[in-house]
Amino acid sequence: MTLYKIERVRTHKGQEKPEEAELKGAEVVVEGVTLSQPLVIRFTDRTLITSNVQAYNADYVKDGMLCVQTMNTTYTFRKARS
Repeated sequence: MTLYKIERVRTHKGQEKPEEAELKGAEVVVEGVTLSQPLVIRFTDRTLITSNVQAYNADYVKDGMLCVQTMNTTYTFRKARS
């Protein structure tokens, strides 16, 4: 299980979404990084299921940064620890 910290929560135009202030820095487990499937973000106290994934960076396993674009939002995560 790999933990990530939420770095950014943006619109597709790069604008900060209102929920970024609440979510930034939270340690989460990210599941479902699969095209055309919902992204699952597990917090310690809740689970967020997003709209379907449209794109993500395929080299995130070695890079430590994960950027996922869903239908409505672009999420950026940084590996916290394994």
